[in-house]
Amino acid sequence: MVIRIVLMQRVPMRIRDDMHGQYVDPQFRFLYPPNWTLRESADDSVRMVEVESPDRLAYLMVSVHVNRSYYEIMSEALGVMVCEYKGLHSLAIEASIDGHTAQGYDLEFVTLDFPVGGFLRSIDTPEGGLMIQGQWSEVDDESTTVTHADVISAILTSIELDFADEAD
Repeated sequence: MVIRIVLMQRVPMRIRDDMHGQYVDPQFRFLYPPNWTLRESADDSVRMVEVESPDRLAYLMVSVHVNRSYYEIMSEALGVMVCEYKGLHSLAIEASIDGHTAQGYDLEFVTLDFPVGGFLRSIDTPEGGLMIQGQWSEVDDESTTVTHADVISAILTSIELDFADEAD
């Protein structure tokens, strides 16, 4: 079974044009479709926001882990995924998010007999590690022209970060 990883490919602008929801945090902001559900949570060590598709087959989560490095949170997240999803395939990558270098993984796995695509991306910030995680079912209605992966990619490419890199 082959799962298509479409992240960071050219996202149709019409998807971005339909994303009227906006989330704003002191360190990041992003657009999302208005019919997606937004949830926030926070405690002393982690601040998190998640958006989820109406059919619950796709989500994107952004979290800031106070006083933890991107490497710590990335290793922990990948470890949990490997334990939870036997046969998970991961490809280490370096990507750019709003001009900042992010380390991460593209992911492919099967759950409940359905192929799933996903990614982990992490960046160090002055506050701590910022992690972006997305997953989507690869089971899309053949008649649709916009897939879950397309929408997740559009959300990811809409992210704007509000902090300076250590080198700046």
